[in-house]
Amino acid sequence: MKYFKTEALVLRTRPLGEADRLLTLLTREKGKINAVAKGARKTKSKLAAGVDLFVYAHYDLFQGKTLPTIIQQDIIETFTYLQENPAAYAHACYFTELVERLLVEGEKTPEIFELLLEGWKALEVNKDHFILSRAFEMKLLAAAGYRPYLDGCVACSSGEKSFASPGLGGLVCPNCARGDDLARPFAPGSHALMNYFLTHNLAKTNVLRVDSSQKKELHDFIMGLIQQFLEMEECKSLKYIRQNFPDHYLQNNKISREIKN
Repeated sequence: MKYFKTEALVLRTRPLGEADRLLTLLTREKGKINAVAKGARKTKSKLAAGVDLFVYAHYDLFQGKTLPTIIQQDIIETFTYLQENPAAYAHACYFTELVERLLVEGEKTPEIFELLLEGWKALEVNKDHFILSRAFEMKLLAAAGYRPYLDGCVACSSGEKSFASPGLGGLVCPNCARGDDLARPFAPGSHALMNYFLTHNLAKTNVLRVDSSQKKELHDFIMGLIQQFLEMEECKSLKYIRQNFPDHYLQNNKISREIKN
């Protein structure tokens, strides 16, 4: 069919020619696609409101010889609070960049669509952006088929799991950690947090209070998994967050009772 309709999230937008915009969309039905919004840069264009970053909308498209063209839109949500909160905006950029770099064009990924939408929404209420980001990364790894093994030692299957090994993709026992240069100590509380991330929606990470040592363990392990399995260098937006929002990147809080119990 040359005409098709889809719900989509705007991952990226850039000028095209004198009046058009080229969008990268994450759609429910077709995964990541590129599409043209003709005349969208004109002030009176009926498409102008639906071509900004972080728009969630219904789109009607016509499939041309090369790229589909947006012919109509019905905006569902514009996430205006992101424009009012620079730190939340920067983290939304990070979630979006991570998803865009991960996905192959045209591959249907409804779970990742829902995860990104959930992440944009959670940024309105979740104050600890560091923990929200780690939870998002964990869920993204799982959705992409790279869920780390947390139930025991990934190397020898013993019940001990006091070290984390990004190279092996999970937790390991002290014996197996000896031969692994990337293995690092991993506290029971950090293990509990990883399980919490995988079994709760992102909004519920707002109840967590995590100390700085656990944040470092989570960061090092999850970043190692991203580099190992997704073969992805650090995103530009994450570097920006480190430099400009250090108070959102590390907060010295204590782990909540909900996780301890």
